[in-house]
Amino acid sequence: MAEEKTKKRCQNWSKSEKAFALELIKSQEEIFERFKGANQGKLKKKLCWEKIALDLNAFVNFLILAKVMYIV
Repeated sequence: MAEEKTKKRCQNWSKSEKAFALELIKSQEEIFERFKGANQGKLKKKLCWEKIALDLNAFVNFLILAKVMYIV
């Protein structure tokens, strides 16, 4: 039997991306910790996660752009 070579996975998140994501989540800690009723709480949490996703994507896009600008 031939040995199979497996590719080593690279990291999904850089240290700066992890730190920024945790900072965003901690900034909304109050919404995630308090129970405000089934419907109202669910809507606020959904909106909160959407804002976190937008902010995190903007940060990652900025990092990518900064790397490209630095290289060129």
